[in-house]
Amino acid sequence: MSKTHKTTPKRHGPGRALLRLHRRVGVALSAIFIVICITGILLNHSDDLDFQSRTIKANWIYDWYDREPSSEILHFELSDGSISAIDSQIFFKDNSIGNFSKPVGVAELESIIAIAFRDSLVLTTKEGEVIETIPSVALPGTPIALIASKENRILIIDTNKEAFESDEDILNWQTSKWDASLAPLNPSKIPQELETKLLQAYRGEGITWGRVLLDIHTGRFFGSAGKWIADLSALALILLTVTGVFYTTRYLKKARERVTGRKS
Repeated sequence: MSKTHKTTPKRHGPGRALLRLHRRVGVALSAIFIVICITGILLNHSDDLDFQSRTIKANWIYDWYDREPSSEILHFELSDGSISAIDSQIFFKDNSIGNFSKPVGVAELESIIAIAFRDSLVLTTKEGEVIETIPSVALPGTPIALIASKENRILIIDTNKEAFESDEDILNWQTSKWDASLAPLNPSKIPQELETKLLQAYRGEGITWGRVLLDIHTGRFFGSAGKWIADLSALALILLTVTGVFYTTRYLKKARERVTGRKS
């Protein structure tokens, strides 16, 4: 006599679909949930672990946070000191004098240093203090291509179309000629010690652990896509909570019904 086996009919319906969704979402986002939880715990104890003052000083973190120079340091050696440029930040020796743009040249007068940009001039003292910025409207012509000093008393700028020279007060300009006797100051190799100091000043004191952990926790560490992933993960966590409560309630209800049925 053959035995007959009862087959359990497959369950269909929205409840079964929600259960599959609950499982798949939980598995797919489990790694993200773990990262969010770990970084959240660490942030909760950031004061105890001193994460707000401890910093990461590494090239990869500077590059990730866009604190690496986009080009090589431009360096001009002077008779007493130097002018250097890291992107748009200008330094006299190892002190920043401000953010301008990439300089096209530097000229040294008796008591003034002139830093030329395409559309402006910046005048500083021999100690690197900014005296004045001369905008394009106050210049005889732009863009400036070259700058040099004549007898350490007057400035000469060349716009590739015409050259102009200033008076000794750098108030008035007149047309001039750029001749072979003029020797513009050429960029030179920056000393290693000065380069280290300038890069440290440009990058700042490093990125704090608290900043990195917070950015990972919120997804900002991975850019705009990371923020969206963090937002979707938060919504998924809400979904998992709701479906988890739903199925727990449903299971407990059925368990009570089974107990009641056995007693009756």
